[in-house]
Amino acid sequence: PGATLANTSGQYATLVSVDSTNVNANIKGSLPTVDKKVQVNGNGADTADAKIGDTLTFTLTSTIPDMSAYDTYTFNFKDTLSKGLTYGDITSVTVEGVDAPLVKDTDYTVTTTTAAAGNTLLTVGMTDFKNKQQTNAGKKITVTYTATLNENAVVGGAGNVNSATIQYSNDPSSTGTGESEPDKVRVFTYGFTVDKYTGDNYNDAATRLAGAEFTLTAKGDTSAIKFVQVNAGSATEDAVYRVAKAGETAGTTTTITTPANGKVVFQGLKNGEYTLTETKAPAGYNKLASAIGVKVNGSNDGTDTTNATVNITYNNDNNDTTYDQTASNGVIPVQNKSGAILPGTGGMGTIAFTVIGVLVIALGVAWTLKRKNA
Repeated sequence: PGATLANTSGQYATLVSVDSTNVNANIKGSLPTVDKKVQVNGNGADTADAKIGDTLTFTLTSTIPDMSAYDTYTFNFKDTLSKGLTYGDITSVTVEGVDAPLVKDTDYTVTTTTAAAGNTLLTVGMTDFKNKQQTNAGKKITVTYTATLNENAVVGGAGNVNSATIQYSNDPSSTGTGESEPDKVRVFTYGFTVDKYTGDNYNDAATRLAGAEFTLTAKGDTSAIKFVQVNAGSATEDAVYRVAKAGETAGTTTTITTPANGKVVFQGLKNGEYTLTETKAPAGYNKLASAIGVKVNGSNDGTDTTNATVNITYNNDNNDTTYDQTASNGVIPVQNKSGAILPGTGGMGTIAFTVIGVLVIALGVAWTLKRKNA
């Protein structure tokens, strides 16, 4: 048995074992557990959504056990961060009802190691725990730390699963330890695909267009999101761009370009509304008259074996409130129509041609009237 949690009534469940003629009554109390949460809008949750580069705050909460039967007591928070999360720092370790937070390297130590699979193993070990915390038995103890969603994050699917346990002393007569059941949280990030085509019908046989350039901006922001090209794409492969991490500069771009197969994948987005703007049309085609509004809405049931449900909706006029079309399998078809592009006009296309035509006609009429009046 491990140390029990403090019980204000002084009553614990008892487990009686009968051995021959001897009867042993063993006190059996609750063993240490851990509750892991990710902070969402100031509240703890089992799931969260984020874009690559976002920093998230996690909390690990347990209850200080009754250690009176022990001379010394091991009590460690052990956390496994998925490959898609980069550990940041411990922001606080606090005990319920105690004003002053615990002090690193005095009250606790922090160690991190990287596993072969790329996971980060974080251990927050309590120092001289019985002597310092026995008087606080029964109170909550909470570790708060930060981590950043990185380029290795799983997009959609079952999310980025992270688990925590408590390692604790489980035998007053030895240095043996036990470990609690893990408690897990999941962090999700999402994406969608743009399929650039021309023609009256959108189907597999439609002609795909290379060389269309786009920017993506979160609604309400003035600067386009920075991306890193993961795959340039080809006639048979989609181009893939992921959101750049905070502070990442090498190889980043705000311009997303369609490859020969016309398909480009945007990865690493959180739930929300976005503006997709075509900044340059393929040669010989007219640029879209307006931006496209895109809404990303992913949800999940909090289990680590169930894939997220991701609903991508959009409109063709960047309407702020109405997204009246659903992207099948997360794919948004974007049509370009061919048009007359005058050399040297900077891509003004049919508009420039029409203006020049009107001017020529006007000059011709003026010249005819002048001759008649002469």
